[in-house]
Amino acid sequence: MGADQPFFGLQPPGLDGNREPLASVEDWPRTSRHKSERVRPDGPYIIAGYCAGGTIAFELARQLLRDGRRWRVLALFGSPFPTSYRLLPRLGALLFQTAGRVARHTRALLSLSGAELRAYITERLRNFKAERAVNHPAAPDPVMVWRAKVERATLAAIRRYEPALFQAV
Repeated sequence: MGADQPFFGLQPPGLDGNREPLASVEDWPRTSRHKSERVRPDGPYIIAGYCAGGTIAFELARQLLRDGRRWRVLALFGSPFPTSYRLLPRLGALLFQTAGRVARHTRALLSLSGAELRAYITERLRNFKAERAVNHPAAPDPVMVWRAKVERATLAAIRRYEPALFQAV
């Protein structure tokens, strides 16, 4: 992007395996701000976040604004509101998706003749048995185990996060 516009990509703390994941969304910006402030102490910054990273980008922009720092753009891409990661909204979405799938499959199955239905069920059972025969769990990859731990910690932090008031000046 050029020397006049440095670019920083932030990853969840702890992903490097050298430290534990952070337990709080509010702590993330504090641990990463110093890097960008060394290069451009007074801003302005362009801040963006994707999916759960949007929550972190929002909190970073909020903290910068609170501390008198300037930022030019805050872009959130596919970032649901943090409460949508909580249990009840997730269960509701899962129930809604499952009900839709059941309805579509039921309509499709009802449109089949008796012979087509038997052939469909036979094929599904054969595929299911073949998948079970092949899927022998291998030893877990330690890197993937660590990544899963960081992901669980990240989602837990976002579930607890209560966005504070965002007051633009």
